[in-house]
Order: sequence, then C-alpha cells, then structure tokens
Amino acid sequence: MEILSRLSVKSLLRCKSVSKNWYSLIRNPSFISLHHTHAQPHDCISLIRTDNNFTYHSFYYLFPDQTSIQHLDLSFTERPVDLSCFRIRGSCNGLMCLSEWFKANIMICNPATREFRLLPRPPYHNWLTNHVGFAFDSKTNDYIVVRVATLYEFSRIDHKIQIYGMSGDSWKEIAATVPNHRLRPYDHPSTLMDGVFYWLCYDFSIEVCAIDVLNTVEGSFKRRALPVSVGSESRPNICLLNDSLALVVPMYDNQLEETQFDVWLMKDYRVQECWTKKYTIGPHLRKSASIWVSAK
Repeated sequence: MEILSRLSVKSLLRCKSVSKNWYSLIRNPSFISLHHTHAQPHDCISLIRTDNNFTYHSFYYLFPDQTSIQHLDLSFTERPVDLSCFRIRGSCNGLMCLSEWFKANIMICNPATREFRLLPRPPYHNWLTNHVGFAFDSKTNDYIVVRVATLYEFSRIDHKIQIYGMSGDSWKEIAATVPNHRLRPYDHPSTLMDGVFYWLCYDFSIEVCAIDVLNTVEGSFKRRALPVSVGSESRPNICLLNDSLALVVPMYDNQLEETQFDVWLMKDYRVQECWTKKYTIGPHLRKSASIWVSAK
C-alpha cells in the first residue's frame, strides 16, 4: 500500500486493472487521502479551454515527464446530460465540480478516469441554483458540495442552503437565513478559505455588487456589499492573497480601456465595513515610452 500510494496518477490508473483487490484499494478513500499526502505539488497541470459563449469545454493535461500537452477525451459511455451546458464550479484533488446553467443538475467528475457522478436532484420543480461550491472536508474525510438556491412556490420565494456529502450521496439543509433579494450570480468558481465559501453576485434589490459568504462550520450566511467604487460593470474577481480574501477590481477610462487594478482585502466578513484598499496597480501605458542608456 505504501509503494502504491507513491505512484503517479497515470501509473495508478494502469494498476486498477491488475486485480479486483487492487481496484478496490485504489478507490478506497483512505488510500486516496494517503496518495494526496505523498503527491508532489504541481504533479500535473490541467488546462481548461472554452469558447467565448462557454458552449464547449476542452480539457488538456501537461505532465512533468512529457514535453507535449495531451488532449483529454471526456466522452462518457452513458452521458445523461450535455456537458456544453455545464459551468466549472470548482476543483479539488483532481476532481471537478460542474453545474448546469440555471438548472439543478450538478456533477462531480474525474477527468483522468472519465468517471462521473450526477448528484441527486432536489425534490422541487421551480428551483434556481445561485451558488455552488466544492471542497474536501478533512474533518469528515469526505468531499462536499454546497448549494445556495432559490425556490419559487406560487407567489412565495424561499432560499435554501444544502450540503452534499459524497460518501453518503445525500443532501442536508443548513438552517441559515439568506436575504430575500433577487440577485445575479457572477460566472466564477467559489473561493474557499478556512471552511468559508465566497461568491460574487449583484443584488438587484439594493443595486450593488456584493459578496455572499457561507460558513459551513458555523452554519451562517452573510451578504456584504463591495466597496462603493466597484460598479456592476467593473467585472471584479476574488482570490486568496496572504491568507486573506482579495478583491481585484479593474478600473476603466472613458474608452472602456483598462487603466489600473485596485486590490482590496477583506478584514472580517462578520462586520459591515470589512474592506481595506491595499494596492493600486497601474496606470497601464497605452503608448511606447522612450528608452535611453545613460553614459558617462
């Protein structure tokens, strides 16, 4: 087991066909966790290519022992849904989480093995998924998917937060209050830090760009407005920077050309005034500057 746990992903895939015992061992969650512990950082680089309208996805792998990029065929034997309708919501330890645009279908797939799992659908009809997050929970040794959705029943609008556990293949609800506002989620994967998921969105009710925060440990949900200077046309992004959540905002001139980037850090999502402007990168040069060498 110790020797197998140190093999590369490609070698393990070949070992699965040796015997049923090896196949069961390689699929065991404890073995998978041990293999990730021994894995070298950047063992394999995954590239995901889409067209401008996200109508298709192409997957490529770059292994360190090869000089060329391999195209990965993701055609499944029995594909219940069209992959072109899905958006990539997150990745973790070689697994990818995809959700169908404006629908309830969510899938976890392994591009290396071409295996996938379509998650159980909710027992509702008028259901709109707003946010999806994907992570590995070290406390339960399980992969989890979180979903924040809006349920339309007659004239009533309700919001639900659910967590899916891959080992039990079932959903459970979190009793957290979600603002009853109409929103437009940004088409970006979630950002995860210390068990807290972050998503960008636009709140139509108060007409501001905002960030939704879900703490899966505490079972709490918050919505925090972005800095006043961030408009709906700003196209911001969020990422992690030095153990803090960072908001990267491109700024534009009258010709809609990017002139600079502002970087804001979130101090504490539990308070309203949670943003601090940390950096301004720019202005960008639009024309070439003169270059000279000083000589004495």
